[in-house]
Amino acid sequence: MPIEFADPANYDKIEPGDELRIDNLLEAIKNSYTVKVAKSDGSFEFIGRLELSSRDREIFLSAGLLNYTREKAGE
Repeated sequence: MPIEFADPANYDKIEPGDELRIDNLLEAIKNSYTVKVAKSDGSFEFIGRLELSSRDREIFLSAGLLNYTREKAGE
């Protein structure tokens, strides 16, 4: 999932090996251009931007390109 930091200064607050949590990701893909990302230990959270085209959103919501292609072929 390509997510950009809304505030580039937050980049340095994430370390290799950090586990990140994104609540309500599917809802954000459907209806938003931002998503709240948090470290799993709760020590830090930030806003990320979902820079996705309409097609990209459909592919993610279809659980991948193969499923998306199958769905489109069946129309």
